[in-house]
Amino acid sequence: VSTQSTWGLFQEEMKILLLVIALLACKVLAEWGELVRVDNCTTELKRARMFLDQKSKVAHIFWCEYNEKSHKHFLMYRRQYPNSIFSAIEILDTDHECEEVTVTGPHDGEQVSVAYCADRSIAHTRCSEEMKDGCLDIYYIDTADGGWTWTPPLQILRKDQNDIWNRQYPKIVTNPLNGRLWIFYVLSNVENTQYSIGYVTRPSGSIMYTREVLIGLRKELIMEVSVALSNFRNQLLLHLIWTGEIGGKLTLMQAISSDNGASWSGSRVLGSGFAGKFMSNIVMNPAFMVLPWLESQTSVSRLIVTNDRMQSYRAFEISKNPGIPQVEVCYKSGASDGYVFSMLNADMGKNFFEGQYGYMKFTTSQWVRGPNPFGTMNMAYDPNVGCYVENNQYVAKAIGIENSRPVQNKIFLTKIVMSQN
Repeated sequence: VSTQSTWGLFQEEMKILLLVIALLACKVLAEWGELVRVDNCTTELKRARMFLDQKSKVAHIFWCEYNEKSHKHFLMYRRQYPNSIFSAIEILDTDHECEEVTVTGPHDGEQVSVAYCADRSIAHTRCSEEMKDGCLDIYYIDTADGGWTWTPPLQILRKDQNDIWNRQYPKIVTNPLNGRLWIFYVLSNVENTQYSIGYVTRPSGSIMYTREVLIGLRKELIMEVSVALSNFRNQLLLHLIWTGEIGGKLTLMQAISSDNGASWSGSRVLGSGFAGKFMSNIVMNPAFMVLPWLESQTSVSRLIVTNDRMQSYRAFEISKNPGIPQVEVCYKSGASDGYVFSMLNADMGKNFFEGQYGYMKFTTSQWVRGPNPFGTMNMAYDPNVGCYVENNQYVAKAIGIENSRPVQNKIFLTKIVMSQN
C-alpha cells in the first residue's frame, strides 16, 4: 500500500471523525436564545401561563397584572407568532380579580380555553395557595380564531352567603372531537373538615354549563387536582388524579370515568403508592400520559409515565431540588417518536429559585438535564414550557417571571431548537 493512499485514507477518516464531533457539538451546545420581555408591567404580576399551539406554533400567554387605580389584578393576554413577532398586549377582563389561571386547547390553531379564579374581597390573597380563603368565583373565556377575538367573561361558579364551600385549583380539559369542556377544582368547607372534588361541564354545541357535581365527600385533606382526556381504543376516558391524605401521609390518588364524568371508578392509590404533594398538568400522547409532581417525603421533583389504563408506571427523578414541574409532549408521527419537555421552579435555598429545564426522548426513556433557560435570574412561581415540530426539528419555548423583589413584574420568553434526531 502506497504512502499516498494511506495518507488519503487517513484524511477521509479524519473528515468523518470531525463530522461526528461537529454533530455531537451541535447537539450538546444547543442553547436557549435571548430572553425577550413579554409584558410592560410596572406594578406587580403573577401566575403567567402559556399555551403553545402545536399546529399554528403561536404562543398564547396569560397573566394577572395589578392595576393601581382599581386595586385589582386584571387578566392580561399576549401572543407570539412563529416569526417571533408579538401581538399587542390586551386586557381580557377588567371587572374581576384575577388570582389563578389555567389554559388549554386542542392544538387546532384556533381554539384556546381559559379558566381563572377570582376573589372579590381580598385583592392580594393568592387563593391557590391559601386553603382557608378559597376562590369566590370561577370565570371562563375562550377564542375560536386563534386569539383575535374573545368571548365575554362567563361566570361558571359564584360563592354566595349560604355556600359552605371554598373552591381552589381550577383545571380545564376539552374534547377536541366535539368541543365538550370540563372544569375541575378542589372544594373545602370553611372549617377545613370536609373536602371534595367538583366539576362543571359544557356539552358540545352548548353555551351553558351544567350544575356543579361533587365527586364524593371526604374528611381527609385534598390539596390539588389534575385531569386529562384520552381517546384510546375508541373509548373516551377522563383521568382524574389528586393529592389526598391517607394515614396522615400525602399520596397521589386516581379515578377514571368512561361516561363524561357521570360515574367514576372507585378512588385508588396511584401505582404502588407515590408520596405526592403538589402537581401540575397531565399531558397525553397517543399511547401514554405524563404526570409531574413534587414528592412530599423527600422534596424531590419527579415525573410519572403511565400507559392509557394506568396499569404500568415508570417514575423519573428530574430534580433533587423541590419544585413543581410543568411538562409538555411533542411528537412527529406515532406514539414512539417524540420528546417530553419539562420546566420547574427549583428551590435552591436562601430565597433563590432557579428555572430548571430537562427532556426525555420516547425511545431512550432517559431523563436529560438541559441548559438553564433563564441564566442567573431568580424565578418567581412556576415557569411554563411548550413545544412544536418545525422543519423536522423539535422547538421548545419557555416563559418565567423574574423574582425582582419586593414585587414580581417582568415576564420573559425564550426558545431552544433541538437536534434533528
